[in-house]
Amino acid sequence: MFKRSSRESVTKRVRSKKRIVAEWFFGLCSFTYFLFYWENNAIETSRFEISDPRIPRSLDGLKIVQISDLHAKKFGKDNRRLFARIRGERPDLLAITGDLIDERGCDLKFAREFASRCSEIAPTFYVTGNHEGAFVDPIREGLLGALEEGGAVLMDDRWVEARRDETGSLEFLPVEDGAERTPTPDSVLIAGLIDPQTTYTIWRGLRDQYRLNPVIVEERLAKIPIAPEEFTVLLSHRPEHLALYAKYRVDLVLTGHAHGGQFRLPWLLPNGLFAPNQGYFPRYTNGRCEMDGTVEIVSRGLGPSVLPTRFYNRPNLVVCVLRSASGEESRAR
Repeated sequence: MFKRSSRESVTKRVRSKKRIVAEWFFGLCSFTYFLFYWENNAIETSRFEISDPRIPRSLDGLKIVQISDLHAKKFGKDNRRLFARIRGERPDLLAITGDLIDERGCDLKFAREFASRCSEIAPTFYVTGNHEGAFVDPIREGLLGALEEGGAVLMDDRWVEARRDETGSLEFLPVEDGAERTPTPDSVLIAGLIDPQTTYTIWRGLRDQYRLNPVIVEERLAKIPIAPEEFTVLLSHRPEHLALYAKYRVDLVLTGHAHGGQFRLPWLLPNGLFAPNQGYFPRYTNGRCEMDGTVEIVSRGLGPSVLPTRFYNRPNLVVCVLRSASGEESRAR
């Protein structure tokens, strides 16, 4: 009797140990899946509405889908899952805010085909990021040419007026650099800012980037024909220059670059651990930020950063809808 109970006790302990090992193994596998697949491949859509009395009624409900920091990542074969998500939003225009490709490999075919598929969905506007800017000619020239061949409109230091024509169709009228213009109550100005990385090579070092970027950004912001009576949307890769965007009275800025701070934790690291050009514990990495009447929307990006994984920071597609706030007083600027 004693021997039998001893054997049963030993058997139970062995089974208990096996169960603990199995539970730990299952937990480790689940965590690995969460960290290396789900967190890097499950697209999350962030939605924003921007109301302003200067947005004309004819453009009320204008939907912009922002694509940022893809770094040539693919969500399924030929980015099938990503394009299904974009197409399902029924956007009026697409805004690609830089780093579509990665500086470690310039895939012209990928860039051309991606731009082409975007253009089939909606008019596509494109501004460069630091990864496009890292290339020197003729590689960079070939890349931008491939994007334009695909139907994307390159918006580096360019601007257009968005309005509805007589038939109600959306049209975009280019504004010549330095040309005098009188904004109409039926238009919204869409501007693009070239990434400052394009003005010097990466070999000059991070110190030059910190020193030169604000100067370059301010010089180019000063050229945009912003009028206080007209709503302005700016496409720019870098969110860290919000104070400059506010200084030049931009109304809405769509940015990326920060990759959501890479590793995020609720309450503890709500803005993430690190972002390029902001360093550790960054401020502008995700969602809606405001300063002196300027609204900045920061995409967490879709692709990988220097490190190949994210944490609590899924790939991010941004949807921004413009609303006409008729009857309200214009904002004090």
